[in-house]
Amino acid sequence: MIAFLYAGQGSQKVGMGKDFYDNSTDFKNIFDEVRNEAGFDLEEICFEDKEGRINNTRYTQACLAAFAAGVTKLLNKAGISPDYLAGLSLGEYSALHAAGLMDEKELVKLVGFRGAAMQEAANGLDTKMSAILGLTGEDIKPVLDEINKKYEAENKERESKGEMLLSVEISNFNCKGQVVISGASQLVTEAEEKLKEVGAKRCVALKVSSAFHTSYMEPASKKLEEYFNDNNNGLLVDERKLSKPVLFNAIADEKQERKVSDLLIAQVKNPVRMEQTIVKLKDLGVDTIVEIGPGKTLAGFVKKTVEGVKVYSIDSYADYENLVKEMAS
Repeated sequence: MIAFLYAGQGSQKVGMGKDFYDNSTDFKNIFDEVRNEAGFDLEEICFEDKEGRINNTRYTQACLAAFAAGVTKLLNKAGISPDYLAGLSLGEYSALHAAGLMDEKELVKLVGFRGAAMQEAANGLDTKMSAILGLTGEDIKPVLDEINKKYEAENKERESKGEMLLSVEISNFNCKGQVVISGASQLVTEAEEKLKEVGAKRCVALKVSSAFHTSYMEPASKKLEEYFNDNNNGLLVDERKLSKPVLFNAIADEKQERKVSDLLIAQVKNPVRMEQTIVKLKDLGVDTIVEIGPGKTLAGFVKKTVEGVKVYSIDSYADYENLVKEMAS
């Protein structure tokens, strides 16, 4: 069985999609069709980015979603169809698009809204994200709990003044031996030092603009809730059906009786359970995973987490051509 796994924010890079755009009319048409929904020049930011905007959440999310939609269209046209779908953070929205829950224009409009809401929630906050290598969530949580407890009194004072509260939280379970922590910059730095003392091999700062998938994103989650209930300008995702099973970040499982909107609202302020999702896909019988990039980060996560699963990464048009050839043989 095959699963499509969509990359998240952090995988973006200047030049992404240029070779697809030049070689495929179908891919080019996707970019052309969603330009209005993006609200900015997709090609300029993806291919050249002269003003250095590609890492700003407001732009990143629509760029990555458009790239994923284009690649998905090519794979479908080539007869490569997934049995399961999943994605990391933003990539979950591309998975839902691939499952027929929304079209390309709705996808880009939605993630553009999400990106703007997350950027607005991040504005003025001194936060950062750091990947902790060599420890498990069970190793990390007690250290974070201890640090957060230390700041309880200061947070009460900050709350009374309407100032930013200080916390550090787990935001991503990426793969075996890689967990991302996020929060107030000073607390993340403090946590990095303590985690090195208890065995962390390395701590790597991530190129994102805030503490995503933590309580700092509560304002963004509220805006998403409003969007999913807005019949005029939003998207009523709960009135639609999935054509393929999707494993959701918040629970590392299919939605069962849960609402899609609730899972997306929860996702933005809770940890992404990618490691658990990869394990679940293997348990479901998936033996081939196609990472729809850019980049090959998720392929690395899969290889570090499970054995016996073949992984392909679609980072370039050549990758796509090679996959089509191999699947046909």
